[in-house]
Amino acid sequence: MGSSDAGSESCEEVPEGTATLAECGLLEPCGSVFAYGEFGGSCIGPLDDGDDYSVNETCVLEALAAGEPAMIHIEGSCTGAVLDRFVYLLGGGVVMTTSVSGGPCFGCGCDDWSEEWSPVRRCTLNATAEFEACLAETDPTARVACMTQGNWTTDCAETSAACSP
Repeated sequence: MGSSDAGSESCEEVPEGTATLAECGLLEPCGSVFAYGEFGGSCIGPLDDGDDYSVNETCVLEALAAGEPAMIHIEGSCTGAVLDRFVYLLGGGVVMTTSVSGGPCFGCGCDDWSEEWSPVRRCTLNATAEFEACLAETDPTARVACMTQGNWTTDCAETSAACSP
């Protein structure tokens, strides 16, 4: 982030551990997807309306099923809050995740700029079969559960950032 070229705006620096993850060189094979389950049900995404998976959502489920190194970007905004979550699939069933939230305006140049980074967490990725089952899912409620990031992993704990499992 850093300062703007004009020097008139000040933006907080990305925490060191998060910056390390950003420098892992992981490909981002999919576009960003909605942050299902992050706003306490007060804001809904396309799947909540009964839509089929989008191209990006299908891509994310395929990436999770493959378990190969990749970066997934989850984003959403709701009632003055904005969330960007970064999920780093490191291979070997290991996931590192972190997020930044802000509001009511998010980004350099906003009058009400604020941001808060979460700690880096290391998790175990669920079995491939769970994501393959999600790809075949037709029930709208089940699709939302499949795209809720908190359902993708187990055994999460705060840790220092690492680019390898």
